[in-house]
Amino acid sequence: MLEWLESQGHWGFIMAAYSIGAVALVADLIGQHLRQRELRRLVAERLARRRLQRSR
Repeated sequence: MLEWLESQGHWGFIMAAYSIGAVALVADLIGQHLRQRELRRLVAERLARRRLQRSR
């Protein structure tokens, strides 16, 4: 990999930096999405439980 970067010159390093940044950004966004989805599921379960208790 390092040999390829050296053969590409400074553009290889720029492309590698952008790629690493893009992967980090996507990983961060996916993590936020999964946490938000879990929170929505938890809230929905609690609301359903509360409705069930009130209907009894």
